[in-house]
Amino acid sequence: MTEGKTGDNGSKSATLALLIFVPVIGTGGTAIVSYFRFFSIQEVILNTVIAAALCIVTDIPLKRVNVDTEGAVYFVYTYLSGLMLSLLSGFCFEFILPISAPAVLIGILGGPVAGISALLLFTGISTLVLYESGLYFFYIFFTGFILILFFALDREVQIPHAIFSTISLAAVTFYACAVLSERKLSPENVVFPFIGLVFSFIIILVMSPKIYENVLDKYENFLSSILDPEYELLQRLKKENRKEYDRMIHSLHLTNILLERMGLDRLKANGTGYYCRIGVLRGENENVAEKSLSMLHEREFPREIIDGILEYYDLKGKRLSRESGSVLASNLMVKRIYEAKEQNPGETIDYNSLVTGVMKEFTGEKRVLQSDLSLNDLNIISEIFRKQAFYYDFIL
Repeated sequence: MTEGKTGDNGSKSATLALLIFVPVIGTGGTAIVSYFRFFSIQEVILNTVIAAALCIVTDIPLKRVNVDTEGAVYFVYTYLSGLMLSLLSGFCFEFILPISAPAVLIGILGGPVAGISALLLFTGISTLVLYESGLYFFYIFFTGFILILFFALDREVQIPHAIFSTISLAAVTFYACAVLSERKLSPENVVFPFIGLVFSFIIILVMSPKIYENVLDKYENFLSSILDPEYELLQRLKKENRKEYDRMIHSLHLTNILLERMGLDRLKANGTGYYCRIGVLRGENENVAEKSLSMLHEREFPREIIDGILEYYDLKGKRLSRESGSVLASNLMVKRIYEAKEQNPGETIDYNSLVTGVMKEFTGEKRVLQSDLSLNDLNIISEIFRKQAFYYDFIL
């Protein structure tokens, strides 16, 4: 068990090193070569700034997905291929080799910010190699930017629509800039850029299913599993501490009603509700918050859930969001119902009075008053709690 975990950590460390040092080495080397080829120092500085921007956003895939070796390999391969193609494009700029494709693939993997940063880097390198061809590199960036918007922001994009829209916008922009700059349009520099664009689409269509299958779909499946009561950690809680598990399920029932009514983020609200007290598996009475966070960090849970639990326990200066505040209110409501039934077994409980007391206690906390919960949110919480009176009879 320990050996497997150590190997996994080593793999992730190697992944992080690749994601950081490959861009640094590639762009740094290009900047040095460009400098000794007597390009202006301003261009070298610009290229270095772009490289730094890409290095900053290379951690986006680490935050968005469970990084594994395959995911890192795809990222590095697309980066290296884009680097090579951008260097070549400087010597054959009329053809406009499809350097937008690797940037789009990085955008699919790491999000639009990472993709656009890579696109800036690739076009920056090309400009350094043959910087007078500004019109062509503007064309590369513009078409790549449109592709990133299509493929990185909408996974359900219709390919014919993306192709038609990109070619239409790119053609109008390219020829408008050519006319305004009084550039001569020979047959090759009219046709070749669009051949490169077609190659970009081919590369994207061939590679994107693999990336979805190995990285994004795997992450989505992971999210689905941890928000399922059948997840192994929750089943362990059910087996070892049934009372805590039942309280969590009742609280999640209320949280999900609030989620729908208030338009909350499902991942953060449900994740916080399921795991804010999972630390009781390591001892119920002390440092539940720290134990819960430790267990989730070990399993590399999404940042949204970690943030929700930090807010729930008022740690690291995190103030309550609407999601964590709703979970806190639901847990308090269920806790007070359990206490009322345990103290007065068999007696009829006035749930309206109980809800009034819970809301008074909840809103009396300073951090709740300073939270993101609005007065309307508090009214909705109170209203939902009152309307669920019939459900409370099934608790215990």
